[in-house]
Amino acid sequence: MIEIARFARGDDIRLRAFNARLAASGFRLPTTPEELSTPAEPGAGPWTDLWVAHVAGTVRGGYLLKHETLWLRGKTTPIGNFQLPLSEGILDRRFAAVGLALAQHAQRQADALYSLGMGDVARPLPKLLARLGWSVEPVPFYFRILNGGAVARHLRAFDSTAARRALRRSLAASGLASAGAWAWRVAARLAGPRRERGLRLVAVDRFDERVDEVQSQCLAAYPALLDRRAVALNIKFPAGDPRLLRFLLKSEGRVAGWLVLSCNLLRDHKQFGDLRLGCLVDGLCAPHQVAAAVWLASRELAAAGVDLIVSNQAHRAWRRGLRANLFLAGPSNFILARTAAFAPAVALPDLHVNRGDGDGPINL
Repeated sequence: MIEIARFARGDDIRLRAFNARLAASGFRLPTTPEELSTPAEPGAGPWTDLWVAHVAGTVRGGYLLKHETLWLRGKTTPIGNFQLPLSEGILDRRFAAVGLALAQHAQRQADALYSLGMGDVARPLPKLLARLGWSVEPVPFYFRILNGGAVARHLRAFDSTAARRALRRSLAASGLASAGAWAWRVAARLAGPRRERGLRLVAVDRFDERVDEVQSQCLAAYPALLDRRAVALNIKFPAGDPRLLRFLLKSEGRVAGWLVLSCNLLRDHKQFGDLRLGCLVDGLCAPHQVAAAVWLASRELAAAGVDLIVSNQAHRAWRRGLRANLFLAGPSNFILARTAAFAPAVALPDLHVNRGDGDGPINL
């Protein structure tokens, strides 16, 4: 019998044993509430429950349920983020039922649920959620190459066949990749959106109540978005993380929006190798200012020396803004699954979801 309960005293030892058995998979569950990326108790911002699945007194799985606020057409509704469901069934078929039990248990905790990331629609978790009636769709992926030579040397995502790998190496050795990226940068400067006069980015260490006003002003233009007030942003993007760059978008002295960018020097990444990767993680501003905000973000990341800029964005204004800056669309491994209580309420292009949601901006 599978028993699922909130983390309790003594579960830390059992969770460490569970993680040890799953070590080869590369996944692990937090072993204490202190390891969670959000508070473990209800508060003003998002908070997370750690649920543990026992079979005959031994931990065989678990998951996280992050409690958030969704703004849907100007009104708030509670929503849950189903995160990191892990089952020992991935190693031992005797526990194959644990994964299904975790998803069903999460659905009993909240009607409106979503899960974000997951790698690919063909992986086990998205397929399981689809069988349970969740909608499953990729959040569009966009990229722009700044250093063609580095990308051609390191981009493993291109190496699906020996011929493609040989082509990548040839482009790097010949200099054609570098020349192409240079032409791309020139074209982006010439064809990109005009800068709005007085619009600039101001770096900050953390967000304050001014971003609350930004959200209030933007609610009419965004049919659905997860809470992006200061208290939520400072939990999701904690001060002191050196990979994150936080900016206020200022227009003639007033705060018109904000951005969060990331800059990571990767090492032996399964897709990006050893690239210096930039990401437009999250942001909020009026839709007519998005293209200019993307232009400013791209300039900041270029100044930081990144080789490649990427972004996953669902909302149509951000997708248009990326295309206006000559970002290209590519295959997405960032999957959004939503329960029937959430999915029919809003179409994907009306939903402001990106790398800032889910389990965080760093897990590319």
